[in-house]
Order: sequence, then structure tokens, then C-alpha cells
Amino acid sequence: KTIRYWDAEGSPGLIIEAHIGPVRGLQWNHQGTKLVSCDYGIESSNEQKEDQSHLKIWDTDGQLVSSVFVGQPLTDVCWSPGGTRVLAGSWRNAKMWVPGDPQAQIIVSNGSHNGVVKIDGFVPVAWRPSGDLIAAGSTVVSMIDESETLMTLRDVVLSSVGLSPDGKLLGVGRGNATFDIFDSDGHQ
Repeated sequence: KTIRYWDAEGSPGLIIEAHIGPVRGLQWNHQGTKLVSCDYGIESSNEQKEDQSHLKIWDTDGQLVSSVFVGQPLTDVCWSPGGTRVLAGSWRNAKMWVPGDPQAQIIVSNGSHNGVVKIDGFVPVAWRPSGDLIAAGSTVVSMIDESETLMTLRDVVLSSVGLSPDGKLLGVGRGNATFDIFDSDGHQ
């Protein structure tokens, strides 16, 4: 529920009561001026928006810059290299926002991109440093033409993903305490 800032020397600093549910993802933009956070929300029988998950952006002083109601648990978040968009992963979904705009562009929905089912579970997300590719679970999507490459992965819960700077390798952290690296053809 809280976010704590630390200074460069490792001393504790500002504490923000940031979210209603557990904070599941944080990342500073590449300029170091904005922090994006996402939460899991809480189980709520009253289904009020303030009890469900949000994507929030903070400045370096801990002031809220923007907040977007998402309505489903978020588990991972990352900035585009230029800091102009935010990508978030949730249950079988990955969505992208322009900060300040409440409307998301859906990248992966109900476990599929362009209608092909691939992802079951929570979707970790990553952005290639050049900004032209994103990884959403085992799916790599071009931000230029929305083509995709599916990595052939065993049916294991993914906990994190990362793309190499050249986009030819996908690192995958798994829920069973292992880490694998795959090439663009899906070979380990």
C-alpha cells in the first residue's frame, strides 16, 4: 500500500500512502523525474472504484501527477524509453497508457494478441530500450506495425520478462525459481 523513497546514499526518505491494495509494480522513467506504480486492488463486495486497482504516476517530491482506474489487478509496470507511455500487465492482459489519458490501448487481451490465445496467468511486461518492441508475457509485439512473435515456452507461471537491447533475446523469470533465455525463434 505504501511507497518509500530512498536517497542516493541509501537513507530512508518520503513515505507515500499510495494505494488501497498491495503495490505490485514500480518503475522510474529514464529521466528520473516520474515514478509509475500499480496495485493489486482489494477484494471488494461494494465494487467502488476506490477499492479497485489503479495505475498512478508520482513526481520526485511524492506528489500525485495522475491516477487511472483500471478495474483489474495490476502486477507489473514499465515506462517506454522516452517516458511518453506506460505499459502494465495484469491477468491475461497487457495495456498501454499515455500518462494523463484514462483510455488504455490493449496490447494483449484475454490472453491473446490478434485473436491467438497464448497467455494464461499474470502478464509480466518489458520495453526494449530502443522503444520498438515490447514483451508481454511470452509475446513480443512490434510497436511499429503490431506484428508479433510468440516464444514457445513451457506451461510455467512467468514472473518477469526482459528484452535484450537488440530484441533478439527474451529473458524469462519463472514462478518455479528458474530463469531462461530464449532467442527470437523460441530456442532456449
